[in-house]
Amino acid sequence: MESKGKGKREREMAEKNDQLKEIQMLEGHTSKVWSVAWNPASGTDGKPAILASCGADKTVRIWKQNPDTSSFVCVTTIEGGGTRTGRSCSWSPDGDMLAITSYDGSFSIWKMIEDDFEQSCILQEKDDEEVVSVSWNPHWDLATCSGNCVRIWSPSSESEGYESLPALEEHTEDVEMVQWHPNQNNLFSCGCDSTIKVWQGSLEDDQFKFKCAQTLGGHLSKVCSISFNATGDKMVTSSADLTIKVWGRSWPDDDYVTWKNIHSLRGYHEFPIYSVHWSSEGIIASGAADGAICLFVENQEGSQERGGAMKLLLRKEKAHEADVNSGQLDPKSQDKSEPMLEMPLAKKRMDVMNLRERQDEMMQYLFPKKEARKVEVTAVQWSPKGSRLLASSSDNGTIKIWEFTPRQ
Repeated sequence: MESKGKGKREREMAEKNDQLKEIQMLEGHTSKVWSVAWNPASGTDGKPAILASCGADKTVRIWKQNPDTSSFVCVTTIEGGGTRTGRSCSWSPDGDMLAITSYDGSFSIWKMIEDDFEQSCILQEKDDEEVVSVSWNPHWDLATCSGNCVRIWSPSSESEGYESLPALEEHTEDVEMVQWHPNQNNLFSCGCDSTIKVWQGSLEDDQFKFKCAQTLGGHLSKVCSISFNATGDKMVTSSADLTIKVWGRSWPDDDYVTWKNIHSLRGYHEFPIYSVHWSSEGIIASGAADGAICLFVENQEGSQERGGAMKLLLRKEKAHEADVNSGQLDPKSQDKSEPMLEMPLAKKRMDVMNLRERQDEMMQYLFPKKEARKVEVTAVQWSPKGSRLLASSSDNGTIKIWEFTPRQ
């Protein structure tokens, strides 16, 4: 375990070396931005970079980079993806389709036609059950989650839509995120039961089925986010327990792939860590409710038996705070579909971090003092193809584009 003193000294040293420079702040959403997603087919071979953002204002905005000025502009606003708050968005492997989830129990698929979008289909999970996350795999299968349920959707051979495989319901509490492995037909999910589950697909009785092959424990509270490195042999997760965990893949004697925790990062964030993302160059970005963005990289001088230690590159404090008057939403205009004061009275276990998080939300709601409120970083995502651009979103409705510059 790393002490707070060590973490503070490491942050002070890191701030003198590498730089995370703000390139542009994108404004347009009128409420919390839940997620951002870079188009995987953009940003290379002369194609301008494209970013999608999903907000509590029930819109998805498409931002496109101007090749001449390098600045991003909103070229399309997608409305009608759901009747309530939009929660997440994900691009298809070729970058031509965008899947959008909603708190109304549905998710929709949109086809990009130049700078415009046309709805391809809308699929319903359960009425009034929030669809929190969506992810595509290279074979065009989709994964979603709502409640404690994970669903896999395969392209239908009889229509242009999708059909659902049997629901996967081994999580004991709500699922927060689903994420496909980058080069294997395995799905990963994490949630409020503090676990990560590995779902492995196989052909049984001429039907493709998924089963839970492994349950990863170790986090002490809600697991919020999952991301993989470029080769897929390591995974990083973030949690409301204020830790980031790195997991390594191993092959026992029977050639069955298992995962184990090889490193834990503590003391770098003071509130729940909502998002982590691993860049193609091996840099982990994290965003949290304390308003900070941290960057980590594997320390090549670390223990080889433990897979190498991670070290902090830098910590960007107050990443989405500008002046006192920016970033504070009127509580009366909050989207009522978002359960802001949901108190876990019926939960079997309520740890100190969950209580602290909800107390902080209650104080912000009842006493919205502009000077005191932290602007939370809700999501971070590196651009593809190693361009060193990082997008971050916040609960004040802004998105920021950052450029990472390593020390010379």
